[in-house]
Amino acid sequence: MRRFFLENAALKAAALLIAFLLWGSIGTGQMLERRANIQLEFAGIPSGLVLGPGTKSHVSVVFHGRREAIRSLDPEALKAEVTFRPGVKPDTAVVLVPRVRNLPKGVVADIPSQTLKLVSAANGK
Repeated sequence: MRRFFLENAALKAAALLIAFLLWGSIGTGQMLERRANIQLEFAGIPSGLVLGPGTKSHVSVVFHGRREAIRSLDPEALKAEVTFRPGVKPDTAVVLVPRVRNLPKGVVADIPSQTLKLVSAANGK
């Protein structure tokens, strides 16, 4: 067993050092956080219903990811989509979580849930 560890000890130590250096340089890539207001898009609104009064058109999103990916983000080009499921009844509060599409690889978006209400189109906004 002793021979296993001591044979070519210099090469093994060098390989271990290189492994730690690579792990340190790749694994500790600087992570950044960026907050931005992005536009909300609404999909799946049943016919005869419209968004209730006071519905926000933008949402505050926190993006997390590697420095390069976060710096290349263009919040103006991103949209958060809220999709209603079929069968939503008028004047009922619905809690939905928007989803950001087309995020760069390695970027995660933290988006707060939104409480929305659909009202009858005859009642107006």
